[in-house]
Amino acid sequence: MPKFHVGVREVHVSTREVEATSPEEALEKAGEIDLSHEIMCEYSHTLDKEHWSVEEINEAQSGS
Repeated sequence: MPKFHVGVREVHVSTREVEATSPEEALEKAGEIDLSHEIMCEYSHTLDKEHWSVEEINEAQSGS
């Protein structure tokens, strides 16, 4: 029976701690810093199947 790799697209929320003088500045800074400022990463939701990818794999790729 054929095997497939399916890329299920999910969305996660990365919460980052920044110092700023306003909410607007905080949004700007959060997009510019690296993940060392991330204090939490949590699952949000799965995208509809129309956004997923599927690729048939051969026996050499599957390790079987």
